[in-house]
Amino acid sequence: MAAKRTRSTSPVYRKTKPRKTSRLASASLTARGDDVVSLRRSLEILRAFQPDDGPLSRHDIAQRTGLPNTTVARLIHTLLTLGYLSRAGTHSSYRPGPSVLAIGHALIEALPIRRIARPLIQRLATEFDVWVTLGTAEGGNMLVLEHAASLVAPDIRVRSGSLLPMASTALGRAYLWAQTPERRADYLVKIDNRSSESHLRDDIELAFAELDRSGFCTAFGSWRRDTLAIGAPIVMHNDGQVLALACGNLSRAANARALTEKGAPALLRVATDIKNGLLQSGSLEDL
Repeated sequence: MAAKRTRSTSPVYRKTKPRKTSRLASASLTARGDDVVSLRRSLEILRAFQPDDGPLSRHDIAQRTGLPNTTVARLIHTLLTLGYLSRAGTHSSYRPGPSVLAIGHALIEALPIRRIARPLIQRLATEFDVWVTLGTAEGGNMLVLEHAASLVAPDIRVRSGSLLPMASTALGRAYLWAQTPERRADYLVKIDNRSSESHLRDDIELAFAELDRSGFCTAFGSWRRDTLAIGAPIVMHNDGQVLALACGNLSRAANARALTEKGAPALLRVATDIKNGLLQSGSLEDL
């Protein structure tokens, strides 16, 4: 009689084919990662444009960003299509497009700090017949958050949303002075690498000494030869945010004396008033 067969109770392991959904999920994650890299590189291209620049060529952009020429060419095409870059003239040169300006203008207009600072700096501008600028850092430059001027102050062609040099302005030097030693060192390395003007570093150190001594610094003819300015920081100790405030006039001896003797104390008072206004409004997170 044949022996009765019994089923094995041992588990049977079978090879299963990888699911297509796993490959799709992996591809989706890769695509998302590529999108993030492309976005970061596109922003690097937009940041390559400096305040005093004319149009930049592809070669200029590649040099400033360190990106390969092929990557720059591909991303420029996308940025042109979306309106973030515009062609300049008939040559292969580019400048920021209207989409960049629209985003920047909308963002700055919505900042609560402008509602707090605007009447304060306009009063200062009118009282001393100067222009007054409030700003913070944007990359290696200073972004103007608010600007006011008296009717007789010189037109320096600065508006909310303008970018100013950090190294050569009283606004930028006051901002630098208020940074932590580590952040200040990082900024100074970038300034040294970018600038061919060897005297800039000496001028910055002199500005730091003025700030240590009196709480404000001077910048006479360093950004524009016909303009003098004084600057002071606004340090928000609660969260480490730093703003800077500056005012200025035409480069004349009488103006220089008026700025340092009368304008500086008023500038420091306005800086304190802006800080207190921000603290009381609870708007620090929305700067």
